[in-house]
Amino acid sequence: MLRSTSDLPVRVVEKGWRLHLRGNHAEYYFRGPTRFVPEQSGVGTLFLTEEFEGAIAEFSHGFSSVSVSTLGEYALTELRFHSQLQIADATSLDFPISIADLLSVDYSTSQAVATELYGNGFHGVAFQGVAGVVIFAVFGNQGIGKESESGPETPISPAVLRKLSVSIAADGEGGILQAVET
Repeated sequence: MLRSTSDLPVRVVEKGWRLHLRGNHAEYYFRGPTRFVPEQSGVGTLFLTEEFEGAIAEFSHGFSSVSVSTLGEYALTELRFHSQLQIADATSLDFPISIADLLSVDYSTSQAVATELYGNGFHGVAFQGVAGVVIFAVFGNQGIGKESESGPETPISPAVLRKLSVSIAADGEGGILQAVET
């Protein structure tokens, strides 16, 4: 799929922000029907953003409101990795596969790329999410990871949601998340 992995653009990543359910381990590599999960047995993917606000933007993209109880269910945690991660940079114009192909409804392209990258020693891939935020899909052993130190859980900031034009609704008003009507 990739012509060569030796000439791919690379980002060096030492930390990132993870949005997760409160009380759940922030560094959790999961397998499932999603993008950028390598096909190798026992390998999962952890999704992070570069910035605190970026994780909130990606979480709330497409929604006009978030309920108070939903805000209480989620937290953000900064993960600081024990070593520098070599992440293939799919946000670069020099990446040989278009972001449209990588983010297509069919996950096969992104999974094939993840499989090849993992097999060639990359720790993950950086791509642009739907909210225009850079996301890191980091590869690791499926389950709870031990590759980072986790900071304290931080609540989702209502101020950041307001900057993103997302209102906070009382519980029972429009469900857990209310989509923007188009």
